[in-house]
Amino acid sequence: MDHSKRKEINVRELNRSVVVTPVKNGFTIDCTAEGDDDIPLKFEFVLNPGGLYENDSSMLYADKGIYTIQLNGTGRITCPGRPEILIKGSGIKDSYGRDMRGSGQYDSESFTVCFFGRSNHSYHYEFTYVPFFE
Repeated sequence: MDHSKRKEINVRELNRSVVVTPVKNGFTIDCTAEGDDDIPLKFEFVLNPGGLYENDSSMLYADKGIYTIQLNGTGRITCPGRPEILIKGSGIKDSYGRDMRGSGQYDSESFTVCFFGRSNHSYHYEFTYVPFFE
């Protein structure tokens, strides 16, 4: 389908910056998104399924196809035979959802931890694991 004759409408500007920094047993991610106000954003950790995911207020099975939204604090994933994974960060409540327009295809074979945000804010995430032996 030829879209060259379509009129452009509702064009918005968004400049993103993502800095990944290695740390002991993991990495940190610092994200900024600047431009027009109130542009919805999401950041996902897509992981192999298995085990339990828990945070300050809930616990669920980290099965394939599960998509959870972490609002703040630390998410912990434990699974026998694997190092414990810790995901720290904060997001906002948002109903835009996992299938928001313009994002990649939802992975029904993985376990996903998602954070929602809005433009003109900075976000910091930490992804670390607890090794079996130091």
